[in-house]
Amino acid sequence: MWAEGRILVEEGYELTGPDGLSTSHAYTFEMRPWTRAELTDHLTAHGFDHVEIGAGVGRRTDDRLFVVAERP
Repeated sequence: MWAEGRILVEEGYELTGPDGLSTSHAYTFEMRPWTRAELTDHLTAHGFDHVEIGAGVGRRTDDRLFVVAERP
Protein backbone atom coordinates (compact mmCIF):
# COMPACT_ATOMS: atom_id res chain seq x y z
CA MET A 1 0.00 0.00 0.00
CA TRP A 2 1.30 3.47 -0.89
CA ALA A 3 1.00 6.03 1.94
CA GLU A 4 2.56 9.49 2.02
CA GLY A 5 5.64 8.60 -0.04
CA ARG A 6 6.20 5.30 1.71
CA ILE A 7 5.29 1.73 0.91
CA LEU A 8 3.57 -0.24 3.67
CA VAL A 9 4.38 -3.92 3.27
CA GLU A 10 2.89 -7.04 4.82
CA GLU A 11 4.72 -10.29 4.13
CA GLY A 12 4.01 -13.78 5.33
CA TYR A 13 6.09 -16.93 5.14
CA GLU A 14 5.36 -20.52 5.99
CA LEU A 15 8.49 -22.56 6.57
CA THR A 16 8.61 -26.34 6.76
CA GLY A 17 11.56 -27.87 8.57
CA PRO A 18 13.25 -31.20 7.89
CA ASP A 19 11.01 -32.74 10.55
CA GLY A 20 7.93 -31.77 8.50
CA LEU A 21 6.69 -29.23 11.04
CA SER A 22 5.60 -25.87 9.68
CA THR A 23 5.85 -22.45 11.24
CA SER A 24 4.29 -19.24 9.98
CA HIS A 25 5.87 -15.82 10.23
CA ALA A 26 4.22 -12.49 9.43
CA TYR A 27 6.02 -9.18 9.04
CA THR A 28 4.71 -5.66 8.60
CA PHE A 29 7.14 -2.89 7.76
CA GLU A 30 7.46 0.43 6.01
CA MET A 31 9.85 1.31 3.20
CA ARG A 32 10.71 4.57 1.54
CA PRO A 33 11.60 3.96 -2.11
CA TRP A 34 14.93 5.49 -3.17
CA THR A 35 16.71 5.57 -6.47
CA ARG A 36 20.40 4.67 -6.35
CA ALA A 37 21.24 8.31 -7.13
CA GLU A 38 19.00 9.65 -4.34
CA LEU A 39 20.47 7.24 -1.83
CA THR A 40 24.06 8.02 -2.82
CA ASP A 41 23.38 11.77 -2.70
CA HIS A 42 21.71 11.48 0.72
CA LEU A 43 24.54 9.43 2.21
CA THR A 44 27.32 11.64 0.85
CA ALA A 45 25.46 14.77 2.03
CA HIS A 46 25.57 13.28 5.55
CA GLY A 47 29.31 12.61 5.52
CA PHE A 48 29.52 9.09 4.14
CA ASP A 49 31.86 8.16 1.31
CA HIS A 50 32.81 5.00 -0.57
CA VAL A 51 29.12 4.24 -1.07
CA GLU A 52 28.52 0.83 -2.64
CA ILE A 53 25.03 -0.25 -3.65
CA GLY A 54 24.09 -3.72 -4.83
CA ALA A 55 21.14 -6.05 -4.98
CA GLY A 56 19.63 -7.08 -1.66
CA VAL A 57 21.26 -10.16 -0.17
CA GLY A 58 19.44 -13.34 -1.05
CA ARG A 59 16.85 -11.54 -3.18
CA ARG A 60 15.64 -12.76 -6.56
CA THR A 61 14.22 -9.34 -7.39
CA ASP A 62 15.86 -5.92 -7.61
CA ASP A 63 13.30 -4.20 -5.37
CA ARG A 64 15.66 -4.09 -2.36
CA LEU A 65 19.20 -2.82 -2.09
CA PHE A 66 22.21 -3.72 0.03
CA VAL A 67 24.18 -0.59 0.89
CA VAL A 68 27.65 -0.22 2.38
CA ALA A 69 29.02 3.23 3.17
CA GLU A 70 31.96 4.44 5.22
CA ARG A 71 32.22 7.51 7.36
CA PRO A 72 35.77 8.92 7.52
